[in-house]
Amino acid sequence: MNRKEALHSTYRIFNAKDRGIARQLVKEIYDDFESRICKNCKYYEEYPSVCCNADSPLCAGVTKEDFGCNEFEIREDYKVGRIE
Repeated sequence: MNRKEALHSTYRIFNAKDRGIARQLVKEIYDDFESRICKNCKYYEEYPSVCCNADSPLCAGVTKEDFGCNEFEIREDYKVGRIE
């Protein structure tokens, strides 16, 4: 289910009173999920665009900054201003 479908489903599932809260939660979940990419990972080295996480199957391989994997860990400097 993509973001648009999830937001649309709030109309079928929630009453008007709870819909606003549900839609905000959907947006926060998708924002968090979509931010879990290499360029925001603490193991990503921008130059020469490699993964330095020994637990990742991508380790030492050239990666695209908008790619993600299950070994993602958020960079400390990316946490600033984010809700944890």
